[in-house]
Amino acid sequence: MDDVLSFATGPLLRFSIAVAILGSVRLAALSLIDIARSRNNAKDRNLQWKEILVETVSWMLPLRKIIETRRYFSALSLVFHATLLTTIIFHQDHILLVRKTLGITWPHAGRMAID
Repeated sequence: MDDVLSFATGPLLRFSIAVAILGSVRLAALSLIDIARSRNNAKDRNLQWKEILVETVSWMLPLRKIIETRRYFSALSLVFHATLLTTIIFHQDHILLVRKTLGITWPHAGRMAID
């Protein structure tokens, strides 16, 4: 059992973090390439960056549409995901794993607060 835990907190954790980072870089690069292609193919090359940013954020956080259609479900979903992310980020054991692997640490919530 110690070998499995040692593997999960060592090489497997490093590999998982590397895959997440490389995947994010890949998605960002593909998005930039698509923007460049679209700009080259467009007749009007003058881009409205403010409108693009507002539209992108509205798709990433569709607050108006969600609030209008599913208020209670959206509120419960938001609370659930916020507490889940808070637990993952501030749980002492998770912070210890990251500190052991990457050497990065931050303040943690107490075990009673997480439970």
